[in-house]
Amino acid sequence: MIKSLILNNSTTTNTTTATTRYIGLSWRRYMSSMTKKKQSSPTTIVQANSVDETTIVRLNVNVHPNAKQSTIVQFTDDGCLDLRISQPPIDGKANDEVIDFLSDELKLKKRFITVDKGLKSRNKVIAIDLSESSLTKDTLYTTLKEKVVTDE
Repeated sequence: MIKSLILNNSTTTNTTTATTRYIGLSWRRYMSSMTKKKQSSPTTIVQANSVDETTIVRLNVNVHPNAKQSTIVQFTDDGCLDLRISQPPIDGKANDEVIDFLSDELKLKKRFITVDKGLKSRNKVIAIDLSESSLTKDTLYTTLKEKVVTDE
């Protein structure tokens, strides 16, 4: 419920500004904002499980769903990966298969691989967290290049 005060013509400037601030707020929120003391220095909150951005590798992935089997078609030096995925692009099944396939190929847990962008697109950005694995960015790239299937 929104409370508002009717201002009399005989009010002073201080009460006018106070009642003007009160309009649109509940009485408790208004009074608590008036009684709070301002902090002199800002506090810094550090999360215990914060992830360093240097351990996250982002790959541009082009997904081709409804293939006969899931394979890596191409991997370029700039980090663009072409995948053929056996699942259809219905209800996120292809996204789940991309995560499952990459976790199997890279021998990582699924929780370290996420789809950052492109949940409903064939062009996706996949984030791989390497903080708790023995892989580095270079070894990740060489592993993906070795897994590329060539047409025979």
